[in-house]
Amino acid sequence: MNLFRKLALILVPAILLIQLKTVKAEASPSVNLSFDKNFYDRSQTFSAKTTIVNESSETLTGTELMLSIFPALKTGAPLESAFDKQKYPIIRQRSYDALPVGTTEVKLTRDLSILDLDEGVYPAEVGLTTANRQTFIDRSFLVIIEPREPMLVSVIWNLHQPEHRLPSGVFINNILAQLIENKPDNQGLLRQQLTILSEYPALKVNLAISPVLSEQLSAMASGYSWGSDKKKRVVSRDSEASQASADWFSQLEKIRKSGQAQILTSPYGQAPLTAFSARNWRDNISEQLALAKEVSQEVLSLKRPPRGIYLPGLRIDKENARRLSAARFQYTIAQTDSSNTTSAPRPPLSFKSKNRRLTIFSSDREITSWLRNAYHEKAGQELTAMLANRILAGPKDGIVAIAPDTAHWLPSGQLLQEIYSTLTQTEWIKPVTLKSISKQPAKPARLGNSREIPNGDDSYQTAHLDSVYNDFRDFASATAPANKLRRRLQRQFYITQSIDYLGDVDEQIPAIGQIYADDIQQTVNEEFSKVSLATPTKITFSTRNGKIPIAIVNGTGYPIKAKLLLSGKDFLFPDDKKSVALMPKENLFSSNITASFVGLSKMKATIFIGNREVASRYIEVGVSNRLRMLVISISTLLILGVAVAIYERGRSR
Repeated sequence: MNLFRKLALILVPAILLIQLKTVKAEASPSVNLSFDKNFYDRSQTFSAKTTIVNESSETLTGTELMLSIFPALKTGAPLESAFDKQKYPIIRQRSYDALPVGTTEVKLTRDLSILDLDEGVYPAEVGLTTANRQTFIDRSFLVIIEPREPMLVSVIWNLHQPEHRLPSGVFINNILAQLIENKPDNQGLLRQQLTILSEYPALKVNLAISPVLSEQLSAMASGYSWGSDKKKRVVSRDSEASQASADWFSQLEKIRKSGQAQILTSPYGQAPLTAFSARNWRDNISEQLALAKEVSQEVLSLKRPPRGIYLPGLRIDKENARRLSAARFQYTIAQTDSSNTTSAPRPPLSFKSKNRRLTIFSSDREITSWLRNAYHEKAGQELTAMLANRILAGPKDGIVAIAPDTAHWLPSGQLLQEIYSTLTQTEWIKPVTLKSISKQPAKPARLGNSREIPNGDDSYQTAHLDSVYNDFRDFASATAPANKLRRRLQRQFYITQSIDYLGDVDEQIPAIGQIYADDIQQTVNEEFSKVSLATPTKITFSTRNGKIPIAIVNGTGYPIKAKLLLSGKDFLFPDDKKSVALMPKENLFSSNITASFVGLSKMKATIFIGNREVASRYIEVGVSNRLRMLVISISTLLILGVAVAIYERGRSR
C-alpha cells in the first residue's frame, strides 16, 4: 500500500504538470499584421488589420493590443535593421479587451493626406500581451510612394537539380519524377515554376536551365530505369513520368517562344568557376563552358546557344570574366561587391576583353538573402518594401537583379505566386529580361582574382579530386574529343566539382559526386591496363648499331596517343622518347640504337599515357664477339705484314 501511495505522490503532480503545460500551449494565441494594399500614395487611406487567433478553449482576459508605426527607414537602409533602435512611434493604437475563442480582427484606418507623411518605408509592429505578461509580436511595413518612372527589375531563377544517375545511366531514385509531376491536385516544384509563370503573361523573367537537369529530364522522356544496377525498375517511354518529362519541355518551349522567359545556361557541372582557379584547373573552364552551350542548345532545341550564363554561388573574378567573354557569353549575374550593403539599384558593369563585352549585373544581396527565408504570407508586403526602398534610393539608371545564390533552391508555389503578383501589380516596377538590357550603358567592371573555394572545402574536395583530375587529364590527353568514353568521364568529372557537394551538403542530395569520382579512377585504371608491351625479352646484334623492334598491344578498342621511352646506360638512342599512335590491337614500331659495349646489357622500354607509366619491359641486348675477333685478326695480319716487310728489307742489304 505504501508503494501505491508513493507512486501516486509522484504521478499525480506529473500528470497535473503535463495538463498545465498543455493548457498553456493551447492558450498561446497567434497574431498577424497586414495592410489592405502593398503600397499607397500620399492621397490614399491605409487600413492596417491585426488578426488574432485564440485556439484555446477559453476566452483570454486581461489582454493588451498595441499597434505602432515608426518613422520611415533611412534611404537605402536594409529592412533587417528596420526595427533596430526604434523609440517613438509616429502612430500608435492601444486597446484592452478580452479575446474570445476563435479569430478576432482589429483594424486601424488613417487618411494619409491628413497625416502628411513623406514617401518612405515605415516599419509597423503589433504586440499582443496576455494576462501572464507573455507578448506575441508580428511586423510589417507601410509603404508610401508616389507614381513615377518604373524601376527595372530582373528575376533570375536557376532551375537545377543534382545528378541522380549512376555511371550506368540508371537513376538512383525517382525524385525528378515527383518534381515534374503534373496532376491537378499535385504539381511538382519544377512543374510549378512553369505553370505559375504562364499565369502571368505580362511578366518577363530569366530561367537558367542547368545542362545537368535538362539532360536528366531528356533521358526520362525517352524511358528510363531507376533503383540500382542490380535491382532496377524500368519506366517505359509511354509511362506517366516519361510523358510528364516530355510535357515539361513542351511547356518550357511555349513560354520561351511567347517571350516571357529568356533562357540562360550555367557551367555544365554547376561548379563555381572560382573553384577552378583556386585549384589551378583553368583548362577545364573553357571546356565546361563550351559543353554547357552545346548541351543547352541541343536538348532545349534552341536555334543558337544561350548568350547568358548563371554562375553558381554568384561568384566571379577577373580571370573567369575573361573566359566567359572568350566563350562568347554576353551577360551574367554575380555578387560583384562583397562590401556593398546599400539597398539601391545598381547600374550594370561592363568587362571588355579582346573587343568583346561581357555585361555583369549585380545581384541584390539583401533580396537574395531574403529569398531563402521568405514566408509567402508576408512576401508581397516585404518585397514591395524592399523595392520601394531601392527606387527611392536611386540611381535612375540602376537595375535590381534578383537571383538565388544556392544551386538547387527553388521558391515554393505559394512564394512564387506572391512574388509574381507583386511584380505585375506594382506600376512603378518594370520586369525585364537580362538580354533586353544587356546593351545599356554600363560602368567599367573592377574585378580582382579570387582564390576562394565557395562554401568551404573538405578532404574529399581537395586530395581526392586532385587525384581524380590527374587521372582524367591523362586519359583525355590520349583520346580523341569525340571518344564516347572520354565524353562520359568528362561529364562525370565536371559533376564531381558541383557546388552541390561543396560545404554543408544537403543530406537529401545523393552522393553521386563521390560515386563518379571513384568510377573515373576505376575506369581509367581498367582502360590503361589494356595497353601492354609484346616486345621480345632478348635480342642479339652482330654489330653495335641496330634496330629494336617494339610491339605494343592496344586492347581498348579505340585509338590512343602515347609516348614510347627507351632507356639504358650502355645505349645511345637518337629518338629515345617519341609519340606513337596506337591503333586497336597490335602496333609494330622500331627504333635505332647504338651499343657502347660488346657482350650483354639491359635496356628498358616504357609506355606513358599522359604523365602515367602504363607498361614497361626490360630487354636483354647482346652484341656478338665476332666484331672483336675480326678486329684482332686484322690487327694481327697488319703486324705480321709489317714484320715481314722489315725482314725482307734487311735481307736485301
